[in-house]
Amino acid sequence: MTVPKNMRGFSSAIINSGMAIGLAIGLGVAGPVYLFFNNWRAPFLSLAIPTMLVALIYQAVMRDARPAEKVTVPWSEILGNKNLMLLNVAIFCSQYGFWTVLTWGPTFFMAERGLSLTVSGLYTAIVAVTAIPAGIWFGRNSDRFGRKKLALIILPLTALTVAAMGYVMSLPMLVAALIAYGIVGKFSFDPVSVSWVGDHVARTNPEAMGTAIAVFNMSGMLSSIAAPVVVGWIRDITGSFVGGFYLGAVILLIGMVVVAFIDETVEEKKTASA
Repeated sequence: MTVPKNMRGFSSAIINSGMAIGLAIGLGVAGPVYLFFNNWRAPFLSLAIPTMLVALIYQAVMRDARPAEKVTVPWSEILGNKNLMLLNVAIFCSQYGFWTVLTWGPTFFMAERGLSLTVSGLYTAIVAVTAIPAGIWFGRNSDRFGRKKLALIILPLTALTVAAMGYVMSLPMLVAALIAYGIVGKFSFDPVSVSWVGDHVARTNPEAMGTAIAVFNMSGMLSSIAAPVVVGWIRDITGSFVGGFYLGAVILLIGMVVVAFIDETVEEKKTASA
C-alpha cells in the first residue's frame, strides 16, 4: 500500500476532487458551447480533446503498481464479504441521488423552474464547486473519527437536499439546496466509502484490493443507468420530474439504513497502532 492507513480518507478525497473540478468545467462549458454552435455534438467533441490529453499524461507519468507476481483472487472472497457487499449497496444509493441531480437537474430547472439552458448548467455546477472543500473535510475527518459516523450523517442530509431540489420553487432556495447538496452529497460520501472499502480489504485480503474497488465502482455506476431511466419514466407518467427527485431521496435513506449494518474500522486501526 502506498497510502498510509490513517490517510485513506484524505487521499481518496484529494483524488475525488478531480472529478468535481471536471464536473464544474463540463457543466459550465457544455451549455454555452451548444448554444454557440447550435449542435449537440459540439460539447462532446470539445470536451473529448482534454480527456484524450489526460490519457496521454497518464501513460507518460503514472507508474504501474501491480505486484511482481500475478495473484488470482476468488470472486467469492469479495461477493461473500458482508461489509463489502453492503458498501456496494450504499454507494449505489448515494450515486443514485447524484445521477438524478446531474442527469435531469438542468432539464428540470429549465422546464419546471424557468431557467435557461446555460444558467441551468451553471446552477448544477454549483454542486461541484462546493463539493471540493467539503469532500476533503469529510475524507480527512473520517480518518480521525470513523467512517460509519460520518456516513450516517451524510446520507440523510443528502436525502434532504435532493428532496428540497424537487420541492422548492424560488431560485434562492434552489441555489441553497444545490450548495447544501455539494457539501453533503456524493463527493463527500465517496472518500468515506472508498477508504472504508480499503480498510476492510486491507484487513482481510489485501491482494483483492483492485477487484474489490472494481466491484465497488461498478455498483456505483449501475445507478448511472438506473437513475436516468427511472426518473425519465416518472416524468413521462406524472408530467413532472419532482417525483423522481423524491424517489432519489428515499433511495438515499435506504442507503443510510444499509450503512448502519456495516462494521466500523477506524477505531480498530487506532487500537492496533497504539
